[in-house]
Order: sequence, then C-alpha cells, then structure tokens
Amino acid sequence: SATWQIDLSSYKSGIEDSGDDLIYGISMSDNYLTYSYDESTNVITFTPRTNAFGTTQVSITLTDSDTNIIFERL
Repeated sequence: SATWQIDLSSYKSGIEDSGDDLIYGISMSDNYLTYSYDESTNVITFTPRTNAFGTTQVSITLTDSDTNIIFERL
C-alpha cells in the first residue's frame, strides 16, 4: 500500500501557545486509513488499510490551551 505524509509544521502555531500546549486531533469519515503522528517532525503518515477502496474525508483539528480550535479539512 502506498503511504503519504503531511507536514503540519506550518500549521502548529498560536499567538498564546506553542509546543505541547497545542494538540492535534484526527478524525476520518470512514475506516479506510491508519495514521501515525511523529511529534518530533510534526508529520502525519497515512496508510490505506488492506483491501480498502473508496474515499474518506480526513479532518485535522488543532486545539490550544484555551480550547480555541482551528479546523483543516483535507
């Protein structure tokens, strides 16, 4: 299965917060993918599940310490 990556470094910033005070959440409309997140590089790697086909919507949220949320749909 082909994997692909998204570098989130340019998204991980906030006026009040930085680093560990910013938390990513990932949700998907279907169960076609697995993912891993490398905190040291800010890269998410997606991998299709075995025999998966179709499309899925991935939503990534970035939450800061006062729970302001930024949404990015891919």
